[in-house]
Amino acid sequence: MRLLLTHRRNLKRKFLDLENAIRHSLKSFGIKLGGTSRGKFDQAVRESAADDPLSCELMDAILSARAALWKEYWRLHDLVVKLVAQSELCRCVMARGRRPPRLQRSWGLGGGVSIGLLRPAKLCRARESLLAPASWHGVADGL
Repeated sequence: MRLLLTHRRNLKRKFLDLENAIRHSLKSFGIKLGGTSRGKFDQAVRESAADDPLSCELMDAILSARAALWKEYWRLHDLVVKLVAQSELCRCVMARGRRPPRLQRSWGLGGGVSIGLLRPAKLCRARESLLAPASWHGVADGL
């Protein structure tokens, strides 16, 4: 699961890198896109680069690569959703935002919570919430 999430994150980063490269390339031609949405980005780039044949070909090639990355990103995202739907553990962690009660005893603070990021007061609250019975978090009420 961790590997799948890492690959999905890497695809998203490369996708955003290509968007930034497109913006930078257009800027070198004196064209600024401004704030365009992700859905309208492709059309805005093609319209702004339509005047120059060289920039049109360059943008067409990189937009094709961007579309392929986006397609594969969503393919991995769908796989993540399917795996989460099949795993009770993943659903439990996502629903509560913490590890399920049966794993808390062996988990402790050293395994997943970075102690350096927590102030002493927050550390005490984090320890209490991690070790609290499930009924304190609304699980017994069906929430």
